[in-house]
Amino acid sequence: MARPVLALEPIVFGVTGGEKALREALIDASLVVDAREAGTEDPQEILSAARSDYARFVGLLYERGYFAPVVSIRIDGREAAEISPLEVPARADVVDIRIAVGPPYVFGRASVAPLAPETELPKDFATGQPARTPVIAAAGRTAIRSWREAGFAKADVSGQRIVADHADRRVDADLTVAAGPRVTFGRLNVSGNRDVSSARIVEIAGLPTGEVFSPAAVDTVNANLRRTGTFRAVVLSEADTVAPDGTMDMNLVVSESLPRRFGFGAEYSTNDGLEVTGFWLHRNFLGGAERLELNLDVTGISASDRDIGVSFGARFTRPATPDPRTDLFILARLAQLEEIDYSGPRLVLGFGFQRRYSDRLTAEIAAALDLSQIDSAFGRNDYAMVELPARVTYDARDDLLNPTSGYFVDARVIPYAGFIDTVSGVQFLGDGRLYFGFGAEKDVVLAGRFQIGALAGPSLSQAPPFYLFYSGGSGTVRGQPYQSLGVDLGDGLRSGGRSFLGSSLEVRGQVTDNIQLVGFYDWGYIGADAFADGSGNTQSGAGIGVRYLTPIGPLRVDVGTPLAGPPTSATALLYIGIGQAF
Repeated sequence: MARPVLALEPIVFGVTGGEKALREALIDASLVVDAREAGTEDPQEILSAARSDYARFVGLLYERGYFAPVVSIRIDGREAAEISPLEVPARADVVDIRIAVGPPYVFGRASVAPLAPETELPKDFATGQPARTPVIAAAGRTAIRSWREAGFAKADVSGQRIVADHADRRVDADLTVAAGPRVTFGRLNVSGNRDVSSARIVEIAGLPTGEVFSPAAVDTVNANLRRTGTFRAVVLSEADTVAPDGTMDMNLVVSESLPRRFGFGAEYSTNDGLEVTGFWLHRNFLGGAERLELNLDVTGISASDRDIGVSFGARFTRPATPDPRTDLFILARLAQLEEIDYSGPRLVLGFGFQRRYSDRLTAEIAAALDLSQIDSAFGRNDYAMVELPARVTYDARDDLLNPTSGYFVDARVIPYAGFIDTVSGVQFLGDGRLYFGFGAEKDVVLAGRFQIGALAGPSLSQAPPFYLFYSGGSGTVRGQPYQSLGVDLGDGLRSGGRSFLGSSLEVRGQVTDNIQLVGFYDWGYIGADAFADGSGNTQSGAGIGVRYLTPIGPLRVDVGTPLAGPPTSATALLYIGIGQAF
């Protein structure tokens, strides 16, 4: 907002012509106004600010399409431009700023030449449109970008002729572009690295040497390197010259991040108990930007209905294997499962590949050996399986930590072949999330989530219990106790279901810069059959919450209560964690 002129005495600020917003912008642009606001009385500083204001005012008016302004800045009656910096007055009592905006100008001739094929210049850069200097600059940038996208990396504006016709109140703007040669990518020259080998950096970067230059390829190289997390900074620039054979080298300067990192998290609910997670990460394990991550997950701490469960995992990732868009990973996980209806040890060993098709789309495929011995309602059973999980994720959210628009889709299928009396099957999982922000600042966000799960192949008694589904708790239906909805087997026995549906709706309102208030409703369905046919049971819960926004994600506190479903002793359940619920 513009600052009131009357509060800035002894300054007189008068503007003739132009709309109110323009007059306010001129006041906001003034360094003299800033100096007076700060209490500056030094004549040298006032004179310096006044001399700078001439160019600031004229530049702003040119940006708005006014090419015949008259600017006068007088210090105690003397024009500031005529006061020598070597003869600064002893005092600077009154500053009188007078600006005659003049009439708005339009484009007469507006041309850029030569243009790359299919170049579309800004629509505002045309005869009869308001003549504004940012539009001229945008036309030049558009022309250069089109030439670069066609492979002419050294394209640049080589000349410009901008003439204001004051009689006709028009501006003729003619830009000349020098496209230069069409080039292909040459070598990638690496510097700045200490512990990561240059050869591996070149592999990870994936510069398409020998192919025609493309800005999109440059962006991909940057993304490939940054995604590893190994580098604190990545600067990729073009060589100054093009070789006689038309190739152009690229210069890469990297700054490595500290190799080791650790962290932890926690989530608590009055029914689920406390879950604590921690990790240790090495970002350059073998000198080629390989990642080794060790994870520890402890669940059910202080839970009244089950023992403490512990899971330890390790995951090794080698980027750019076999190509720059694909990473190889090897994983191992050993867990002592302690759930309400089942418990026992489980070991998973596997490897796979994750491929990035774009910044939003990733796909993953793996193979794993899964061994476990589980006590459940069906007795003690040994399970031995070879799994072939596949996963596709599309993430179009505007913010991963606190989204206000966009959507997220995660689809997984896990076929497994059983041996040693284990029945083969396939599990399907789906998770979709949608976000709508309302208002200029998106202070109100409507967030929705839908989950689906199915297990085909084995019956309930034959299925590994950890492949069955439950509803209730912070990840499905808040307000309902953890895993409170399953399949009733009679005689007080219970198991998970072979089908699951879940939906959640949240309204998030921004109260202050750091605090959100949230209202939510969750619903869940569990069925004994492989696909939801309506014969199962449902439950729902609702509540309110608060989020405190931090750089590492929102701190979340939710209070939920059951609405519908099987009877429960719970009246209100508290959930505390880091990050939005979804």
